[in-house]
Amino acid sequence: MTAIHNEPIPYKIYLEENEMPKAWYNLRADMINKPAPLLNPGTHQPMTAQELAPVFCEDLIQQELDDTTPYFPIPQEILDYYRMYRPSPLIRAYNLEKKLGTPAKIYYKFEGNAPDYISRDLRECSGIVSMLDAKMLQLNEAILEAKAAQEEQEGDTGAV
Repeated sequence: MTAIHNEPIPYKIYLEENEMPKAWYNLRADMINKPAPLLNPGTHQPMTAQELAPVFCEDLIQQELDDTTPYFPIPQEILDYYRMYRPSPLIRAYNLEKKLGTPAKIYYKFEGNAPDYISRDLRECSGIVSMLDAKMLQLNEAILEAKAAQEEQEGDTGAV
């Protein structure tokens, strides 16, 4: 692929820390046909911020319910993790961008053929993700237990 000035555009881009993305792109902002809203499994009505609050933080709720904001700033805590645990270069997907006809710049990571030190970093990062998954599972189980207890209590009192 070549640039306007006949200079080759690299497919692999080794970003310096100061070049890493500072915002997440909200694809829904540019979609003509918006996806259906998240539905409450109990009421089958669109989820509200209040209903999502027991599970998600406020910033994530805003992102999940927002169909118009194109970019969300990445929180500093997440950027810090990206700097520590981004062991492979980002690769720009020029052909995918062209095929989609999008103004977005799409990058991906290729983790194959990684040197040993990168593999160790990936295992450490995977451990962090596993820990967060376990915490989310615990939270979901606690929510289901609380809901079941509430429904049982309502059944005992005859409340509707």
